[in-house]
Amino acid sequence: MDRTQFGYCNLSCKPTRAAVVTKDGYLYDREMILQHIVQEKELIRERKMEYIAHKILDKKKEVLKVHEEALRKKRSFEKVEDGKSALSDGPGAGGKESGEKQPLTGSSNFWLAEATPDAGAKVKKLLHTTPLCPRSRRPLKFKKLKKVNFVFNDSVKFGKPGYILCSATRKPITIEKCVFIRTTGDIVLKSFFENVTKATKESLVWNGKSIKSADIIFLK
Repeated sequence: MDRTQFGYCNLSCKPTRAAVVTKDGYLYDREMILQHIVQEKELIRERKMEYIAHKILDKKKEVLKVHEEALRKKRSFEKVEDGKSALSDGPGAGGKESGEKQPLTGSSNFWLAEATPDAGAKVKKLLHTTPLCPRSRRPLKFKKLKKVNFVFNDSVKFGKPGYILCSATRKPITIEKCVFIRTTGDIVLKSFFENVTKATKESLVWNGKSIKSADIIFLK
């Protein structure tokens, strides 16, 4: 399989009949990129849930620290009071041995959070809110993709070199650089398009429609 073959999906590396183009100039099979977007959205949802779980865990850690600090202060106060009682009433007064320590209740439930103190921050760093283009890694929305109107070469088997033709010259396209025209969905050889553009001083008209620079996407 030739990965540089024109007309191949940048995701599946297979020839496509129903293609769409991103604003960065990457061509994808319509069904393949739609499946990718759906999977990305599901992954984003899972990462959000994981991030929320870590935030809840971090909050529990904060509450536990406040609770432990309150217990520490309480025991310090009780130790002072026990000392005063021992001086006034003699040895053994107070009902507790001096220096006796009691375990902190409830703390054992939160040691997992202590083992991964930066987990929540790491999850947040990896989190993005929209699906990304598999090639450019830039935000990708299905409604922003532009449909490609391929002109197929009937004399060439589908998927073979030259099975797609330039919309203007009707020349077979193999690995040549091409241009996509957003207003019409046409694929044109870059060399032909540049020659036409240089020869035209006024705004370029394509198939009866005036096109601007923003309407042109140079395919990768």
